Amino acid sequence: MTQEHWSTRLAATLQANQQPTYELLEESLQGLLQDHNNLKAVAKDISKTLGEIVFARMQGDTEGALQRVDEVIAKNVVVRVAEPETKH
Repeated sequence: MTQEHWSTRLAATLQANQQPTYELLEESLQGLLQDHNNLKAVAKDISKTLGEIVFARMQGDTEGALQRVDEVIAKNVVVRVAEPETKH
């Protein structure tokens, strides 16, 4: 059994016009800070990658820039094939 995400529980509490518990507020704050840190890490990684691509391109290294793009795609892109729908 999985527990609901903190944001779902907080939203449900607030929509019911109930006062959230201190435990829920603490969990929400910790979750929000973790999400913030995760987003900062992603933004930093994207910035570094874009810088490398731009630098390679400015140096006339088109092949190196394309190679970096390929590396990013291989590392971060997940392709999922949808199952064909069956008609009843």
